[in-house]
Amino acid sequence: MTQTTNDVPTRSSPAKALKRPTSKGWFELATFLSDPLTYLPKIAKKDGGDLVPFLLGSLPCTLVTKPEYIKQGLMNEDWPPITRGRLVNLKKWYLGGLFVNLGGEHHRQRDDIWNPILADPIIPKLAAEVTADWTSQWTNGQTFDVFRELRALSFTVDWMAITGEDLRKDPAMLKALEIGCNTLPWLILPLGLTRWSLPLPATLAAKGAQKLINDKVTTLIAARRRSKSTADLLGKMVARRDEPGSATTDAQINSTVMMYFGADQLHAMYAWTFYLLSQNPDVEAKMFAELDREITGMPTPDDMKKLPYMHNVMKESMRLMPPVWGFFRELATDYQLGDTMLPKGSLVGFSPWVTQRDERYWPDPLRFNPDRWEKGAQMPPSLSFFPFSAGPYRCHGTELAMTEMFLMITIIAQRWSMRPTSSAVPQPTATWCTEPKGGITMKLTARKK
Repeated sequence: MTQTTNDVPTRSSPAKALKRPTSKGWFELATFLSDPLTYLPKIAKKDGGDLVPFLLGSLPCTLVTKPEYIKQGLMNEDWPPITRGRLVNLKKWYLGGLFVNLGGEHHRQRDDIWNPILADPIIPKLAAEVTADWTSQWTNGQTFDVFRELRALSFTVDWMAITGEDLRKDPAMLKALEIGCNTLPWLILPLGLTRWSLPLPATLAAKGAQKLINDKVTTLIAARRRSKSTADLLGKMVARRDEPGSATTDAQINSTVMMYFGADQLHAMYAWTFYLLSQNPDVEAKMFAELDREITGMPTPDDMKKLPYMHNVMKESMRLMPPVWGFFRELATDYQLGDTMLPKGSLVGFSPWVTQRDERYWPDPLRFNPDRWEKGAQMPPSLSFFPFSAGPYRCHGTELAMTEMFLMITIIAQRWSMRPTSSAVPQPTATWCTEPKGGITMKLTARKK
């Protein structure tokens, strides 16, 4: 079987089958579901190979750990053979849209709906303004769960950019958006669709949140159509949707709004960044010194080039605590990686959590070391770092995410340092993002320049 993709070598060597484990798949499934962030590195280390076979129930799976094979699997326009697998279950929450489509329709929505949003200057502008206002309300000595606090901040920026409304005045909507993010991970798990069909508390809460968001956005779409206003992203989406020949529907706009919050997982990275800085005061001091030296007022996107060490801190935080811990795809046909043939119907996993902590590619991988990103430093192979995935289904907002991340972290760091209130080490857990289990309670200290 021969496959050719952009920047991916052709595979034409004779294929062999991957030897499958003989363990009980249902036990493996239970172990995986209880803690994927422990299970995946454990099987990868035990196997020691580039393609690690395992079973989830009766489903054969392969964890891909070699960057060359990750590149081949993700940077591939020939879809199928690799499909979105259980991501299609998200239709129950999103009712359609970019995340649950592939091929031509995925690319059309990417180009017609998402790319104009992600290129709009309103998002970085509001990221800076809202963060500055938000953090000005903090007080010296205040404590809070930094994960939940910065999630609320991130969602407030997003909601204001999309609708022009301040989410701080609508706590019910904030709660609905948070419920949505909590719904997504269980919806794609085994029995997720069954769970959606049952009157369970979590399901009823999810359906109530979904209705609240959809009803609100439907009302706002109608209002934008009447007013012709393009002051916010929703108004601009409606205006493009109403252009002659547009293939976009109101339902797709509605799904896009909901997907924006499912896609924004940066708040987890913010929380981990400030925790990691608190545990590495030498790194924090170096970052503060650069920041105080180079930036005197409100930072702008153009200031990113002035703070190379800040950029290193961001990348190292994403390496050690990737916002998305794994990407999983289903094979619609037999598929060859290297000299191994993976069977149709099996699942393929690409895990930033595993590969970005692999000692074969990252010396002293569990150490938080921004210096490893210094210009001229020896770098590991391409796709040993892929926090935003790669290829045609890579996060299309990568550049915006890095800009927004820079602005929000910089503004917070200009004013505040944080320290945990407990010596207990927060445990990362695999939800829709790499979330600190139980949060991270931290205490604010006002910075004095």
